[in-house]
Amino acid sequence: DAIQTCRFLAKGTARELNPILGSNPSCGEVVGFKIAAGALHYLVSKTLRHHDEKAAKIFQITTIGIQGAAVTWNMQF
Repeated sequence: DAIQTCRFLAKGTARELNPILGSNPSCGEVVGFKIAAGALHYLVSKTLRHHDEKAAKIFQITTIGIQGAAVTWNMQF
């Protein structure tokens, strides 16, 4: 998703829809956000797993599904 977003923003063929990043972030901002989001995802998953494995699995499936949908959506550009 980050690579796709960086390429589309550089070409001017799309805009970022994440309100945290704004419509035209730099590639560094996109990559930094993805790294931070990945780290947060890992920490939440790890914490959930220790308390409720079913909740951790639901969290994983949901967030990976959302990310997959974003990548699929990007394919139109």
